[in-house]
Amino acid sequence: MKKTAIILLCAVILVIPTVIAIANYTHVKYAPAGEKDVTRVVIEDTDGVVTTYDREESEQRTDEVTAMFFRLNAHKTEIIAVPDTVLQEKAYLVTISTNVKSEEYRYYFSMDPNLCYLFGPDGKSYQLGPDDAAEFLSSDLSRCYYENSSLPTLMLSGEYKVAPSEASWTYRNFRGDAIVSDVTDVVSTAEQNFTENVIFSLTYETEPDYFGIKVTDSNGEVIFDDQKSNVGSFAVDTEKTVYVEVTSKWYEDESRNYSGEALYSFGAQLSPAPAFRLSADTVVGGGFLTVTGKNVSDPASVTMSVDSDIDFTWPEKFAPTFYQDGDLVRAVVPVPVIPDGAYRFTFTASGFDQTLLVNVTNVDRPKSAMNVTAEKEAECLSDAAKTEFEDLVGRLAEFNIAGKKFEGNFLSGGESYTSWVIRSFGSLVLVNPTGDFAANSFENNGIDIQYGWTADVSALNSGAVAYAGETAFTGKVVVISHGYGVETWYWNLSDISVAEGDGVEKGATVGHAGSTGLTDMEYGGVHLALSVNGCFVDPSVTWSSGITFPEFN
Repeated sequence: MKKTAIILLCAVILVIPTVIAIANYTHVKYAPAGEKDVTRVVIEDTDGVVTTYDREESEQRTDEVTAMFFRLNAHKTEIIAVPDTVLQEKAYLVTISTNVKSEEYRYYFSMDPNLCYLFGPDGKSYQLGPDDAAEFLSSDLSRCYYENSSLPTLMLSGEYKVAPSEASWTYRNFRGDAIVSDVTDVVSTAEQNFTENVIFSLTYETEPDYFGIKVTDSNGEVIFDDQKSNVGSFAVDTEKTVYVEVTSKWYEDESRNYSGEALYSFGAQLSPAPAFRLSADTVVGGGFLTVTGKNVSDPASVTMSVDSDIDFTWPEKFAPTFYQDGDLVRAVVPVPVIPDGAYRFTFTASGFDQTLLVNVTNVDRPKSAMNVTAEKEAECLSDAAKTEFEDLVGRLAEFNIAGKKFEGNFLSGGESYTSWVIRSFGSLVLVNPTGDFAANSFENNGIDIQYGWTADVSALNSGAVAYAGETAFTGKVVVISHGYGVETWYWNLSDISVAEGDGVEKGATVGHAGSTGLTDMEYGGVHLALSVNGCFVDPSVTWSSGITFPEFN
């Protein structure tokens, strides 16, 4: 009997800790968490930045953050609901975790401490105590509510982030108090090296007042030490491995509520500066220029902008695309019919800008009457027909073939048959005019050539067929891509002899003369057009010399 009692007593003693543990677990799980129970706090601020504070990794900082939110929650007042206008704003999410549970708190802060709210894990709405809200808005945890509250990021070529080795940043809160921003997450003493020629593409989203750059070569010789604004005057003749030091400073003034400074150190490659040449410094509107660039590592990175003292905006959709050609890059630049004057063409690559001056002139463009049936005018010049044609031009501007297929001069279209030009490029076409007036008119974007019926229409140069089909405006049409954004168009055809994707040689038959689409060439002809990146230019410019590119000596 004694033995049985002893066994039972031992069993009870063994069970007691388990019962206590279960009771504690149940209490912790269902009772409000205490500060000392918190093991982790995860914050997702209104900018979407997620920060984790883990007691095992940083006990002191985790305790500080935990205490902040426990004070916020301690003096809240229950309300019927958070105002709808407030709920439309992005919430400041805080997840507080213990060993057994996690609770999510949705805070809504404003710059007025009297109008700050909480939607708790219990599903109830609260208004926060103004003193507690003011304390939060005065802490570094609230920096997402302040513009320019974080150290700006230094970028290389728009894609590489550079970490500062030293930094400090201060901004002012809603009361005007100076808040020292926590920069520990962005500062790094790790070695940084960049293998691209990028030091000339150093940028901030908030430019510093002082932006100094010091460049030292592998022998320790200083080869540049100046402000970033003067880096465009610095160049090297050969590729170099260099060491770069950047010093940036932002000064607070009446218009700004932030200040700071940052130091950076990294290795980089320097290459000779990119340089560009144009085929001419004068061009007739409706023509084109060609450009060659050297010391360019990536042709896709080259951009071109155009400005002038003339009140005219250059169409960005006609911006050239550069293509690799050995050690050089090349592009064909269409020049629309624009006002006479001097234009500044600026090419940018690897942080370098080079501006070349171009004079654009124009020639008189005659008027030309086109008499067609009323039915053809209505069909070919309807809004639907115009949209159909514009969509085709836009789509084919994106089509291109690898490499350059054109060589030498382009054919004029009249080599094999008796033909004559009845309407030149740029002519103002008046459809069914009465005197000098026509309800429908347009600028001719090509050259109309009269043939006899069924005469062969030849490819003006070698390339690949980008389109073979029909639209209401063009009639039966073939478009050949020659590379570098250059395309030739053949419309008003009676029939088509090629298919999309076919390779064609210069002089090959693409179809036969006709009168489909909008045309008054009733005895058969063809409308020849030339486009560069979707911009139509004068085809006759290519008849004598083709498309040639400038070279470097």
